[in-house]
Amino acid sequence: MKNKILVLGYFGFVTNQLDGQTIKTRNIYELLTRKSNNEFRVDYFDTQIFKEKK
Repeated sequence: MKNKILVLGYFGFVTNQLDGQTIKTRNIYELLTRKSNNEFRVDYFDTQIFKEKK
């Protein structure tokens, strides 16, 4: 069974926002995905959805 990693953060995919926070969050996700070598499963949750639902 593969270990799982969840990257929880503000990705800005809903509005395609690009700033320091979204770039760092996306880079962390991309780095983990590339370096995993199928040893673990990497998922993400975009917290921007919380702001959009208000």
